[in-house]
Amino acid sequence: MEIYTVEFAPKAQTQRVDLYRYIAEQGAIRNAFDYTEFIAAQCESLRILRTGERAATTSALGFASPTLLARLW
Repeated sequence: MEIYTVEFAPKAQTQRVDLYRYIAEQGAIRNAFDYTEFIAAQCESLRILRTGERAATTSALGFASPTLLARLW
């Protein structure tokens, strides 16, 4: 198992806030928080990869470095 650092790109952080605001403006503040936190947690879960998963996961994301940059937004 390998452990990496997940860093959110500035654009991803902005999009996360924008998404939160959009959902909250629809009257669902709790849903906005839960949904955006879920997305962030899924991205952060990429920091732990079992041996053999690294190549497939990093290749699918378009980069292969010890630092996984969360560009999933």
